[in-house]
Amino acid sequence: MGLPNEPICRYRACEPIDTLTAAAEMSRPGLYDRLRRLGVPPRTATGVVLDETTVKAALDTHGSISAAAKALHVPRARLGAEAVRLGLRPPPPSIPPDVAEVYQQLGNVDAVVAHYATSPITAARWLRSAGVTLRPGRRPRDG
Repeated sequence: MGLPNEPICRYRACEPIDTLTAAAEMSRPGLYDRLRRLGVPPRTATGVVLDETTVKAALDTHGSISAAAKALHVPRARLGAEAVRLGLRPPPPSIPPDVAEVYQQLGNVDAVVAHYATSPITAARWLRSAGVTLRPGRRPRDG
């Protein structure tokens, strides 16, 4: 069962997360996981939405991922992954070129971790940078 529309609207309106978790009777991780599975993008401290127009304009204006991320007040890794996902920058050479195919064949991040002998965080970053939408790994305990 998904969240009713009211908590989603309240989340998008930047209502404090503690208020929302109390109203939904959920833990913070449970609420964040539920929102992610419903396709609600995470909000950032600045409220910046990293769509193609915003990312392209920041990169054109500032010239580098680091400078654009600093100007947008978002983590460099997040802006870099979004730029790759949107096709505005090529993937870094450290990302295996077949990582998306391996994920599709093996079916989950843990299998990709074992295949490349890397950490789950690195494998997930590679996949997001390759434009792969990750399937949820496990259900939240409070849902």
